[in-house]
Amino acid sequence: MSNKLVLAFLIFSYTCFPTLQTSHRQLDPKSPRNNNPFDQLEKQGDEPSNDRIARLAAARIAREKAIVQLQNDLPKLIELAQGMQDRMKTLDANASLPADLTRDAEQLEGLARKIHRQIPKL
Repeated sequence: MSNKLVLAFLIFSYTCFPTLQTSHRQLDPKSPRNNNPFDQLEKQGDEPSNDRIARLAAARIAREKAIVQLQNDLPKLIELAQGMQDRMKTLDANASLPADLTRDAEQLEGLARKIHRQIPKL
């Protein structure tokens, strides 16, 4: 009985006391932030309004271009996907895939990746 009690106390002390000793320390100290959001707001408030208007206009134009490109790419993506789906219905499961189907799949994948890269620009 006393052996079990001593063993339990030792296990308890080895698990609890080291964590209690290090609990006051900060394990991952944060470095001071270089880009303080309040400093950025002050800088934006200090810069002339014409520069800010020009930046906003350029960002709006870039966003509109990205939307137009997306509107052009989405119908192409849908068309390629529907074409591949129709072709897959007519293929024999035991036959190998035709080369043009593989090419279409690569085009579909490339277009999907292009659209995925454009999404953050919106």
